[in-house]
Amino acid sequence: MKKFMVTILAAILGSLGYIVVDQSIEERMAVLEEQVQELQEQNSQIKEQNSVFLDKNSEYGEKHSQADEQHSVFEEKLSEAQEQHSVFEEKHSLIEEKQTEIQTQLNGISSQVDKVFEEIEELNSRYNEIKSKHTKFIYPAEFKSRLKPDIYKMSYGEYYTDFDITEHRIKGGKEIYLSPDGNDKNPGTKESPKRTFRAAFSESDCTTIYLLEGTYRYGDHYSASFDIAGKNIIGIGRVRLINENEKGSACLHASDTAYIENLDISGGNKCFYATLGLNEYIYIYNCRFHDCKTGNALTITGGNSYLVECEVYNAYLDGFNYHKNTDENAIPCAVEIDCKAYNIGNSENHSCNASTIHDGGSIIRIGGEYYGCHGGNIADTGASEQVLSYSLNLGVYSHGSTQSDPEYVPFNTCFWARYTNMWLYECKASSSTYDITSISYSTVYTIGMSSDKPFSDNANYTDKVSTIKVK
Repeated sequence: MKKFMVTILAAILGSLGYIVVDQSIEERMAVLEEQVQELQEQNSQIKEQNSVFLDKNSEYGEKHSQADEQHSVFEEKLSEAQEQHSVFEEKHSLIEEKQTEIQTQLNGISSQVDKVFEEIEELNSRYNEIKSKHTKFIYPAEFKSRLKPDIYKMSYGEYYTDFDITEHRIKGGKEIYLSPDGNDKNPGTKESPKRTFRAAFSESDCTTIYLLEGTYRYGDHYSASFDIAGKNIIGIGRVRLINENEKGSACLHASDTAYIENLDISGGNKCFYATLGLNEYIYIYNCRFHDCKTGNALTITGGNSYLVECEVYNAYLDGFNYHKNTDENAIPCAVEIDCKAYNIGNSENHSCNASTIHDGGSIIRIGGEYYGCHGGNIADTGASEQVLSYSLNLGVYSHGSTQSDPEYVPFNTCFWARYTNMWLYECKASSSTYDITSISYSTVYTIGMSSDKPFSDNANYTDKVSTIKVK
């Protein structure tokens, strides 16, 4: 095309009379053509590059737009973060204030704790000082019993014993847990307890049965009088056993050594009973027996009984009752430590007692309170002049007999002895017709006895063959 233009240009110049004298023009034109061609190629390349640039610029624009959007999101998040940070700073400030307040309270509590510890140390010091002044009790030479735990007297007159009944839980064997809402198909663990006594007793090698809190009823959880010989029956929390329903009644009992703890047993003809041989024991700790319909709240025949912090009330006949086991010729021996008996008896019987030993047995009462009985509150009796019972009472408070039958005035008494040698050390009597009744070859020894009335013959009753010796 360029060459064609050059030719035309030459023809025009020729027709105009110009003579081309220099052939270098053609060469120069050729050079120009080459340069033009190069420029065109370069221009084409520039266009291609420009197209690429435009594509990249468009791509960059999109990315820039995305970056702007991301930046906008970032700014929103940053704003939220700044708001959250502001809230955090406010909360942190409140926490610091609370921490300061708590630290102030802790400092106050620490100061109080230090004060309490100082008071405890002072009390311990006083206790140890008092304890250092205690004296071991010497049993009267005439007092006969198989059971003679160590007893101590404090300097101010209170008696106590270091006998620990929990050490006498029966050792070894399997533990089974019961719950009023359990299931007999369960394994009997604390987390998965059984429901009935029958299921627990059917477990081989079962020694300890724990009763989880709740109420266990005759006819539902037990339907017979289960013999707990060789077992521990221990309540956890508030545990009640109700021995009756409209169809009948039954209660737990022991025919050999057994241990029960923390049970509230009520209803039925009697709440609990044990029939023991000469060398068999019943240990009862922190239990309550009440509202039996026709008998004693607690009846123990023969054997050896330890009762600690137990309570009986609303019994038809006696509260704590101990008799000889004639089948095995085993007289009863008992120890009551800090026990309580009240509201005992009925108007049809003239001698319903809070606590009573019989048949030549022996009993030790340490502390405790006995009152409101339709007869002598503390009433101990032997079998005859030749078979005396033995009664040792230390720091016992007996008061308020409710016996009102005029034929049985001597039974309105705090302490009643028949065919019995009875010792009253630092005991207290009040609110009865007589403080002491001593009849039928009985001897009552009093040491440090106190009463709500002058201690004289008018406060006591004796017959011609009995005595009350005051020291």
